[in-house]
Amino acid sequence: MINKILIGLISGLILLAIYLLLIAVWPEPSPETVARRNDEQRVEDLGLIIEAVHNFRGAQQRLPYTLQELAEATRNLRWQDPVTGEAYEYVFVNKDVYSLCATFETDAADSAYGNLPGFSRHGIGHACIYRTFELMG
Repeated sequence: MINKILIGLISGLILLAIYLLLIAVWPEPSPETVARRNDEQRVEDLGLIIEAVHNFRGAQQRLPYTLQELAEATRNLRWQDPVTGEAYEYVFVNKDVYSLCATFETDAADSAYGNLPGFSRHGIGHACIYRTFELMG
């Protein structure tokens, strides 16, 4: 009985030592890497929002009035900033035009994240795009 307790205790201490060793040597990502990943997520989210707006317009024959309306009509749409939790900025300008904005942490003016026009290459701070649709006939 005492042997089983000792074996369990020793095994637990060994596992704890391995865990602490892994934590000590596993590198934490740099703040720059974290910021870049956050911006990559934003660009991906915004691309999916743009696609959802196009799909919504095709189905409803109009643009959504708010991002909330779009999110309610689209399953699993990520419409909130991954860091702040705030909704991305969507503005219904008129029946054929909308704007979409986000705030970025890194400067990607020289190296693009993906191929989303207007957001792939961005500076630090607030960036917006405007999309215009042709008149529907």
